[in-house]
Amino acid sequence: MISICNNDFVSISFVANLLMAKSTKKMDAELTESTRKGVFTSIKSRNFAGVLMAFLTCVMLVPGMTTYLPFSAADQIGVPILLFPFIWTGLCLYSYMAEKAWQPWALMITLSVSHGVLSYLALAG
Repeated sequence: MISICNNDFVSISFVANLLMAKSTKKMDAELTESTRKGVFTSIKSRNFAGVLMAFLTCVMLVPGMTTYLPFSAADQIGVPILLFPFIWTGLCLYSYMAEKAWQPWALMITLSVSHGVLSYLALAG
C-alpha cells in the first residue's frame, strides 16, 4: 500500500523501480542462460584475419593503387596512403561482423589477387 504524503511521486516511483528491478533480474537470468555460447564462431580465424590478413591486404592494396589510379603523381601516392587506415579498419571490422568465418578470407584474398593483377597490367602495359 502506498501512503499519501508530500512525497507521493517519490514513493510511487520507488515501488515502480522495485517491481522493475525484479523483472529485469529475471530477464537477465534468462538472457545469460540462452546466450552462454560464444558470440563469434572460429574466433582464432577471425582474429588472424582481422589483424594480420587485413594488414597484409592493405599492404598489397596501397602499392597497387599507386600504379593504376588516374590521378596526378602526388595524388597517386597520397590518396592510397591516406586511405590505408580506413581500409585496414574496415577489413578488420568486417572480419568480425561477417556471418561466416570464411567470408573475410575470401574477400581479402580476392582483393589481394585483383590488385596484384591490376598492378601487373598497369606496369606491363
